[in-house]
Amino acid sequence: MASKITIPVSDFENSKTPQQVGRRNLSYQNAGEILKRKLASNLASESDHDTSLLIHAATVSARKECKRDVAFVLKETLKTPEFPSESRMQIQCQKPTPLSPDEALAYLLENTLTKQQYISTRLLNKSHNSDIYPPYNEVIEAKLQCRPEGIEVMENTAQVLLQNLLDHTAQRLIKLQSDVFKEFPDIFKIKLICSYGFDGTTGHSAYKQKYETEALGTPISDQSLFVTSVIPIQIIDSFDRHIWINRAPQSIRFCRPLKIELIKETAVHIMMEKNQLDNQINNLTPFTYKYDENRDIEVSYEMHMTLIDGKVLNVLTDTKSTQCCPICGVSPTQMLKISNFSSETFVPKVKALQFGS
Repeated sequence: MASKITIPVSDFENSKTPQQVGRRNLSYQNAGEILKRKLASNLASESDHDTSLLIHAATVSARKECKRDVAFVLKETLKTPEFPSESRMQIQCQKPTPLSPDEALAYLLENTLTKQQYISTRLLNKSHNSDIYPPYNEVIEAKLQCRPEGIEVMENTAQVLLQNLLDHTAQRLIKLQSDVFKEFPDIFKIKLICSYGFDGTTGHSAYKQKYETEALGTPISDQSLFVTSVIPIQIIDSFDRHIWINRAPQSIRFCRPLKIELIKETAVHIMMEKNQLDNQINNLTPFTYKYDENRDIEVSYEMHMTLIDGKVLNVLTDTKSTQCCPICGVSPTQMLKISNFSSETFVPKVKALQFGS
């Protein structure tokens, strides 16, 4: 005989809550820009786009959150109709940013301004309530900071020691890259790689100037000029990271004069100047820069004589003719006779490769 059996459903199955379907609701703070605009639009629609009511509600909310400045601004917006327009003009019209003495010096040199032209430009800006240029004496002080110590000026020569010039250059570049050194606190040793060389010019106008000294036994003349220069190329640290790279190595902006002489460029003077530079390079010592109280940065130097022309290269490599190759010394006649370019004739001189040929 069949009987009816009733199976009760357990309370555990009835207690299961249905899972939420679709995207979960986000608060205004966690929402993206599109959702924030949608939530704000819905709120404005519920209040029939009553701007005064929304601002008043925002003011009350700001007070409850202890945001007094926000509440004050919103209250002034309701009280004074002109307040929004005046606030917008003040925000859009930003105050002029004054130039630092270094920036003003760069502007003066870039545009080749005289002292009077700079002062006139500064006074004109001040008369229009835009005092952005520092006084001229501060610009001169910034200019003096660009000069290395130990400059010697004589009757026919102006020079500075290579050690002083490199130390000053390293100090200025570290200040320029202070943000990089702040980002990498593990930098304690860096290397400044520089190119150096010299060149001479002749044919300048001769003035009736009498000199008391002589150069190499010959009277001094202002018709010839001989200049030795140094150009910083890059700075790398002990991890071979490039801290600074000269993007315009051939520009006169980065040319650092080491020595200026009123003398003719001859083979004897070229070799004499080369020996003097080699002596100074061999005696270079590392420079320690005090970056902050907890860090000292040690700077070493690496010099490459690549700032020379063909005439100087021929003298340094002992190449007798300008038609011969300064690297291997082969003459044009030998080049026409030899067909095997792998022969020993074309082996480069060891000392010729150091000049970046």
